[in-house]
Amino acid sequence: METALNELDQLLNTDYYVAVINEDLDKVLQQVETIISSANHTTPDEPAARAVAEQLATDIRAHLAKTV
Repeated sequence: METALNELDQLLNTDYYVAVINEDLDKVLQQVETIISSANHTTPDEPAARAVAEQLATDIRAHLAKTV
């Protein structure tokens, strides 16, 4: 859980990572192709993906706080 939280924190606190939701293979492939073909291999996050990442980080923090 701590590793997942660290990775989410890196995603949420740097411009290096781009968040996508992996629910629809065709949509994800299109998003990754857009990232790869864009300048500097970046593109804005999908807002829904960033929201999911933020909520997941919050939930993991809460879970870790309970288990300490």
